[in-house]
Amino acid sequence: MRSLLAGLIIGTMTVIFTVSKATLVFSGALAPFLSLGIGLVLVGALIMAIIAVASKSCRAVIVQPQDVTAVLLATAAGTMIADAGLAAEAAFATSVAMIGLSTVLAGVTAYVVGHLKLSFVVRYLPRQVTAGFLAASGLLLVREAFTIVMADVSFRSPSDIATRWPQWLPWCGLGLALSFVVRRSSNGLLVPLSFALAAASFYLCLGVFGLDLDTARERGWLLGPFPYDTLLQSSGTVGLRDVSWPALWSAVPMMLAVAGLCLLGALLNVISLEQLSGREADLDGALRTLGVANSAAGLVGGLPGYHMVSMTGLARRVGMPDIAAGLAIVGMSALCLTLGADVLSDLPRGLVAGVLWYLGFDLLLAALWDFGRRIQHRDKALVLAIPIVAVTLGVLPALALGAVAACLLFVVVYARIDVVRLFTTAAHLKARVERSPQERAVLSGLGDRVHIYSLTGFLFFGTTRRLLSRLQASLQSETPPRIVIVDMKRIVGLDLSAWEAFGLLARRCAEQSVELVLTGLSAPLRQQFGRQIAALQPSGLRVEGDLDTLLAAIEERTLAESATARRTVPRPGDDDVLAVLQRHGERREFRAGQTVMREGDASDSIMVLVSGQLEVSVAQVTGGESTLNRLLPGTLLGEVGFYARRERSATVTATQDSTVLVLGGDRLARLDTDVPADAATLHRALARIVSERLIAATLLLKDADL
Repeated sequence: MRSLLAGLIIGTMTVIFTVSKATLVFSGALAPFLSLGIGLVLVGALIMAIIAVASKSCRAVIVQPQDVTAVLLATAAGTMIADAGLAAEAAFATSVAMIGLSTVLAGVTAYVVGHLKLSFVVRYLPRQVTAGFLAASGLLLVREAFTIVMADVSFRSPSDIATRWPQWLPWCGLGLALSFVVRRSSNGLLVPLSFALAAASFYLCLGVFGLDLDTARERGWLLGPFPYDTLLQSSGTVGLRDVSWPALWSAVPMMLAVAGLCLLGALLNVISLEQLSGREADLDGALRTLGVANSAAGLVGGLPGYHMVSMTGLARRVGMPDIAAGLAIVGMSALCLTLGADVLSDLPRGLVAGVLWYLGFDLLLAALWDFGRRIQHRDKALVLAIPIVAVTLGVLPALALGAVAACLLFVVVYARIDVVRLFTTAAHLKARVERSPQERAVLSGLGDRVHIYSLTGFLFFGTTRRLLSRLQASLQSETPPRIVIVDMKRIVGLDLSAWEAFGLLARRCAEQSVELVLTGLSAPLRQQFGRQIAALQPSGLRVEGDLDTLLAAIEERTLAESATARRTVPRPGDDDVLAVLQRHGERREFRAGQTVMREGDASDSIMVLVSGQLEVSVAQVTGGESTLNRLLPGTLLGEVGFYARRERSATVTATQDSTVLVLGGDRLARLDTDVPADAATLHRALARIVSERLIAATLLLKDADL
């Protein structure tokens, strides 16, 4: 019984909402065609409800025409008719064509976005802009409601509105009061019961003052009289031949705006319903269904629509089955179309306007209060500016302001993001090559000579200026680097100003005899480099493959230039670990390609590479192996797993014929007893090596600000 009552209320209120939006559009010059306009919109709404019920992704939600797009189309129709000076039949035919094409375009857009799985784009639109659009829609709804309630008075006649306050003030006050009350009440029946009580009070007042329905119609208090008994009946003289194609062409920008706002509103409402239900929604599937529903509704001149949060939430709160709410709307829409104009003609204009006032004030409060109190003052200015522009200059200028504001907000916010993911030096970031302690000591002096900048994101004029200032500051320091490496592995793109900045930086580096090297460029960026940098012709700028290869080359060059670097195995005594393992370890030979240790095996020994070269790799979850680093003579391996008593964490393979000294766990245990001095020397040396690695990792994390 409760679900039946809720279905009756949801169906009735949804139909009233739909009639209110149709009345909003077919007002003013289109008022003589109001009954036919309501009929077309109701047919479109009926088609939407049927398709939603029949679908898998939308059967649990209510899909109906929406106020945001309706007010835009109402404004567009009024502007188009006035600018083109259309006669009545041409105005109606052209307006229906515009509405139908807008709905079809909204449907096609939604379906394409859903089919391409691009629904995530909604998360990139600044909330300030969307809030501004909501506020603009709310303000336009409030304005247009005055036109509906008084039938012959436009919003541009404030004196007439003031003198006829009894005709609109009670309904406007009801809409305003409800918009506040619903924020403090969780009762989903509050709004429909309030409007039902208001309608009953209206008819009661007519009886108290001795007024019949005919008198109320003559005074313009009711929607009727309609010229025909059925909503879809017309004189038969209006058709495609009456469409003014030049006027329709002038409305194309508004059609595109309606399609975009329909897509945005649908995604935002689906996300809201997702939060309401606690279940993850199929955004792309919902868009595909919405695309089919709008495309079908547009063919009969229906208004664009998408998910209704309020009515869907009410259906869920009263525990209605998923498909029941949609079926209730299908039934009530069909009933209304069947009974025709007789029922709707007796509806109070104030009731229809009151619904629009409620929706308008609710949007204004959501944008200016619910969202506005959580944002900064400069963001509030944008939220206020969009509705003001919409009312004073028009909807299209407001949309243009929103688009420009969205771009500017993106530029300003993104320009504050530091594209330097990591700044470090060659003293902290080494090539993936494990070297002997002697070579590591030589390479520790590279710190001030090689500066490394690892970048991320997209480089454009906003972020490039900050990056350029930082790089130039390092060149002007007391100890400028000899090599500046800019790793662009995580850069997704650059604009022209970014390439010009690198050209300018290259010239500055050349003036100070500093090498500027770009690494990690993707194939498209390499092509851009060839086009953009070649035109600038900077000296001292070159491109290398990847950062690790370049660092390895720099280290090799540094070691070759250093007179103190020893490229052969140190003599016994030069290295404590090597000296102990030479006395007590076992010498093993490995051919190129042989496995020295395997990932997952027991860690039962420590090793030192005497000659040759080894490669360290780990297995990937997706299959295959990933190379971590290379090991050169004098390198210790296997010590972490041995002391931590864990399995081998990586596989080590000989890439050349190699010699390794191995000290097993049992021999080390005997060493602790038999030769405690050597054991202590070994433990201290291993602790020092592990500590050095930990310090190096800590310094690198500090450079990364982690």
